[in-house]
Amino acid sequence: MGWEESVDKKRKALATLIPEQWRIPTNQLPTESTRSVISFIEKSSLLTTEELTITELTVQELAQQIASGKYTAVQVCQAYCHRAAIAHQLVNCLVEISFDSALEQAKELDEYFRKYGRTIGLLHGVPVSLKDQFRVKGLESSIGYVGWLGPVDEEESILTECLRKAGK
Repeated sequence: MGWEESVDKKRKALATLIPEQWRIPTNQLPTESTRSVISFIEKSSLLTTEELTITELTVQELAQQIASGKYTAVQVCQAYCHRAAIAHQLVNCLVEISFDSALEQAKELDEYFRKYGRTIGLLHGVPVSLKDQFRVKGLESSIGYVGWLGPVDEEESILTECLRKAGK
């Protein structure tokens, strides 16, 4: 298979991982020359008011809101995944999509919070996106090289492990 086919296959695989309810209707997509993600999101009604509020908080504010119980890890995760899905459809910015596993992890964090009344660490429920040079178990780390597409990592980078220990 040539590199063009590999790229096409990867793009199509990523597109299938965007939930139907988060897909931008074709008639709402901006033209190629006006694909500013921030202005598109601000002008569209694709995100709810709550999703916009959550995704515009600073990391400190977000961590505080989760620790206080105002937002759950699931609410935050869904808001960020939705916003990332919109951005990807506009500018093809995601190399891997793991919304399902992120939501599973958010559910586990919420269960921990309900059970113990506290967060796991400083980043409990705060979404983090990694460049694909950092290995995440179960995902590809192609580092942007088409020739490296395919193999799935069986181990995680030290940075990934540290982030998980901090509440990811």
